[in-house]
Amino acid sequence: MLLYHYFDKKTGPFRNLSDLSEKEARKVLQSIKSEKPETMCAKRQDSYIADRRRFEEILRNEFLKKGGIIERKAPHYLVVGECPWLQSWF
Repeated sequence: MLLYHYFDKKTGPFRNLSDLSEKEARKVLQSIKSEKPETMCAKRQDSYIADRRRFEEILRNEFLKKGGIIERKAPHYLVVGECPWLQSWF
């Protein structure tokens, strides 16, 4: 099994909106929407940042319930196996 982390070569790997303040994350998302309007990332809904933070909190809590140890507040996202569709985003 291989894990893949898809990213924009211009910004580099493991850059995470969830590591930023809400204001900074919105600014980055707005920049993506204006600079790369054709990408999937640019098509995210206005509530994306708030939704993402809410879902990450649920996942953190469930992970803790199972005895997990959290080393980072925000997760890094990886995909199990290659995904040409995600690769096409970048």
